[in-house]
Amino acid sequence: MRQILFVDDEPRILDGLKRMLRPMREEWEMRFAQGGEAALTELAGWSADVVITDMRMPLMDGATLLEQVATRWPGVIRMVLSGQTDDDAAVRAVPVAHQFLMKPCDGQVLRGIIERACSLRDLLDNPGLRQAVGTIDALPPALATYVALGRALQEPAASVEDIAAIIERDGALTAKLLQLVNSAFFGMPREVTSIAQGVALLGAGRIRSLTLAHEVFAGGRWGSPAGLSLEAEQNHSVEVAALARQLVAPVTQADTALAAGLLHDVGKLILGGRHPGQFQVDLGRSRAAGRPLHEIERERNGLSHAEVGAYLLGLWGLPHSVVEAVANHHAPDRIPEAGRQITAAVHLADALIHEGRGGGPVPLSDAAVTALGGPGRMEGWRELAARVVSP
Repeated sequence: MRQILFVDDEPRILDGLKRMLRPMREEWEMRFAQGGEAALTELAGWSADVVITDMRMPLMDGATLLEQVATRWPGVIRMVLSGQTDDDAAVRAVPVAHQFLMKPCDGQVLRGIIERACSLRDLLDNPGLRQAVGTIDALPPALATYVALGRALQEPAASVEDIAAIIERDGALTAKLLQLVNSAFFGMPREVTSIAQGVALLGAGRIRSLTLAHEVFAGGRWGSPAGLSLEAEQNHSVEVAALARQLVAPVTQADTALAAGLLHDVGKLILGGRHPGQFQVDLGRSRAAGRPLHEIERERNGLSHAEVGAYLLGLWGLPHSVVEAVANHHAPDRIPEAGRQITAAVHLADALIHEGRGGGPVPLSDAAVTALGGPGRMEGWRELAARVVSP
């Protein structure tokens, strides 16, 4: 049974939530705390799966509460449910909240968001990994990209296209931008998977305040993950993204494929940064045996960097199509045939870029090949990959 804690300083809001969510009593154990201090008291004696809090509360506001939750119970999913939409609130909440919801929130919508976040959490049936992921507020952007973005954001004449072009080179920045633009704080009417559209919707000024002034992207707080080069990982992800965008059909899914390609290996950054010893062992075994890293990880732990990365992105509220592709890019056959296009494109792009870089042939999923047009298109796909691979 899911254990959900709702926090608000107004009793009438809590009473309204109780009434609205009464049908969930058989599936959720729900508790309702009036204010931050009461919430911490509840959490001290009760193991919650999700904490959902208002932002503007006296004595202890929502951001302060979630900071303490992240420190003391990092495995808990943290959400904001608030009618406060100003940029200052977003800036303070972004590092500590996984998702942002706006009041009023329909009961069915709220139920769906909570269940989806918890289902992704269930992918990681490993408390240590859940806690490691739960402490992450930003992924490590490659230093060169972060510096370039900083310079562009300090330039008043920088265009949306200039900023988007920089962000598209880095999966970490892409992840944070998509988290922000898809959060309820900015009231977008639809899911956004295009980086350029996200930049245009947020605006250069808002991105500047949300990234540089408040260190949302955390560029200086990460070392290079164990055994990996951030620059090499960035280059690989950019190439996979560029190829996946060309492989997917219809073209209306191209931007989603690009985002999923940029983010497909973020789990490596998490594991390499948070579990460096074990990650280096797995990486060494993979290289020595000439076998894919995800196979070595799954044999040892029952999951791979793909699921770890998807878990974090799902907590951040990125579009389901992106999270699904990241989680399953090594196993696209786990996706129902009707919705396999984006995952198949990322799977094939990852394999063909690896092959084009001299890594040798990589086993391809028959389901992915079929989803994109069948074996007869392999020669054309390899020609596209050869053009994408940079010198």
